[in-house]
Amino acid sequence: MAKIAERLIFATSNAHKFREAHNFLKQHGIIIKQAPGKANEIRSEDVAEVARESAMQQSGKYKAAFFVEDSGLYIHSLNGFPCAYSKFALGKLGCSGILKLLSGCNNRKAEFRCSIAHCTGKSIRVFSGRCKGKISRTELGKSGFGFDPIFIPSGSKMTFAQDKIEKAKVSHRSKALSKLAEFINKK
Repeated sequence: MAKIAERLIFATSNAHKFREAHNFLKQHGIIIKQAPGKANEIRSEDVAEVARESAMQQSGKYKAAFFVEDSGLYIHSLNGFPCAYSKFALGKLGCSGILKLLSGCNNRKAEFRCSIAHCTGKSIRVFSGRCKGKISRTELGKSGFGFDPIFIPSGSKMTFAQDKIEKAKVSHRSKALSKLAEFINKK
């Protein structure tokens, strides 16, 4: 039987990310609590670098082990934009703005990347996940958040916003969380 890490903290103010992580990790016997994480986010296109730096900045803030997460959408024809700046791009352009940038573009390949930095106070470990896919031609679906209405994972015909069950199975976040759960349950 899996261990229960009742004092594991997810340092995030994003309720959507917390809900996804909570639901996923609960299936692996891991209970998490949310704490509003705040760090001065570094400028980097690499989500792993952003997550690691955020964990280092918050080390010592919590009495228990904690983790932080950073994600990004990398669109091939836009040279990886918006990458780790996805939250900023979403706020400024939204899904419709990304679709406008890609109008007339046939190369719609993209991938979501996620990195989780787990900190025990003594060490930081980073667990990463990727989900390859493409950008749809229109916004589709009502569930999810962020760029979910325009991202279609490889092997699917629906966006993450149309199929939250598929998202829970194949997303970049679920892949990174799976590695975190495996690490915690081995300890």
